[in-house]
Amino acid sequence: MNDIVARVRREPLVWFLLAGLSLFGLHALVSPGEDVAASRVIEVDRDRLLQFMQLRARSFNERGAGKFLDQMSPQEVATMVKDMVREEAMYREGLRLGLDKNDYVMRRRLVQSLEYLAEGAPASDGPPDEATLKRYYESHRDRYIDAPSISFSHAFFSAGAHGWDGAQRLAADALAKVNAGGQQTRVPSADRFLYLNDYIERTPEIIESHFGQDFAERLLAMAPQGERWQGPLRSKYGFHLVRVVGKDPGRPLPFAQARAMVAEDEAKDARAARREAFADGLIAQFKVDVDSDLQKRMAK
Repeated sequence: MNDIVARVRREPLVWFLLAGLSLFGLHALVSPGEDVAASRVIEVDRDRLLQFMQLRARSFNERGAGKFLDQMSPQEVATMVKDMVREEAMYREGLRLGLDKNDYVMRRRLVQSLEYLAEGAPASDGPPDEATLKRYYESHRDRYIDAPSISFSHAFFSAGAHGWDGAQRLAADALAKVNAGGQQTRVPSADRFLYLNDYIERTPEIIESHFGQDFAERLLAMAPQGERWQGPLRSKYGFHLVRVVGKDPGRPLPFAQARAMVAEDEAKDARAARREAFADGLIAQFKVDVDSDLQKRMAK
């Protein structure tokens, strides 16, 4: 008998069915056969509390939830019970007032909850082995690149202080003067910048967060020109002259170095695949009748 129960509990379709039923709330356990909205009794016991904890955490592991509950202090248990009762009372009142009718937000929440359940279903063949991770790595090598970086200095001319036209004109004048000055590496008359003046081996993400996307893209396209300054480049704050000191295009990460990221990405894709497979299985249970006009539009 225990073997039968164990096999049933490992069966993904059974798990999906039970988890899907839980989406309709704890009321099915609290007052079976009664109108949930009308019932004025909220029953709380260990099983119902464990169900609530798992729904709240979106993690369906009864043994883990039970262990966590046993380790909670009396005050923490009291708080959990209070939260469960509060949620159930609010839920029933919402049903009584008809707030669930034609509510798109609630509709989306139900869909999202079902998607979470599908993603969290245990994989039938267990966690991926090393060979699976290596195959995934080889199929997605473009993801695992040591980020490119750039080292540069810049001189800032503030649009807030001089206006956009004025800042651009000052930057252009300063560029001509500094490049005509031989080995001079600092630009006179520049304004104080919010962040740094010199950036050493900074990634595109850092540059974009400080200056904006357009500035970052144009800067990363520049090549070092020794002591010469380039620009002006427009950022979200004004105009800049830049002196590119060095660039590192990045390099592919070996599997050993990228393994943690590979495992995380493989797990994410596996969850998405389970979600889509579950949705496809549900859709297959329906007859979908698409209006002929829409079919024509779809065929274009």
